Amino acid sequence: MKTRLMLLFWIIAIVLPIGWLAATWQFVDTIYQLFFETEISRVLVHTAIYGSLAFLLADLLLRGLPRRRQYVLLGLAILTVALGQEIGQLAWKGRAFGGPELFDLAVDSVGAMLGLTLFNQKAKQTVRALVSAHEFARHYPGRS
Repeated sequence: MKTRLMLLFWIIAIVLPIGWLAATWQFVDTIYQLFFETEISRVLVHTAIYGSLAFLLADLLLRGLPRRRQYVLLGLAILTVALGQEIGQLAWKGRAFGGPELFDLAVDSVGAMLGLTLFNQKAKQTVRALVSAHEFARHYPGRS
């Protein structure tokens, strides 16, 4: 339940038209400028946003499904959120889809791959810990 709530909040925060809020409120504009003023900061923030989104989605979606289906489902979910964000920005700005949006989608994809990699590393560590605990219990019954 906790992961689902965090995920819902995160998706709303990603799709929320921050540019519009920044134009409306000075406080939001100050934060917006801090994180998105330079191209490198925009890339780092997009990478972190979509990396954490992939991590949360993987925790929710990748249980009990065949591996191929896991990655297809995760990829479609992330692409849906990323496209939703870009389309919302375009609607607010009144522009057509172009190079900057493709660049953002590429950065979002890299961030998602990093998040999935971190999730897989965490999963491997958890499995190793469980196997170690099982082996210990098997060799030393009554001491766990």
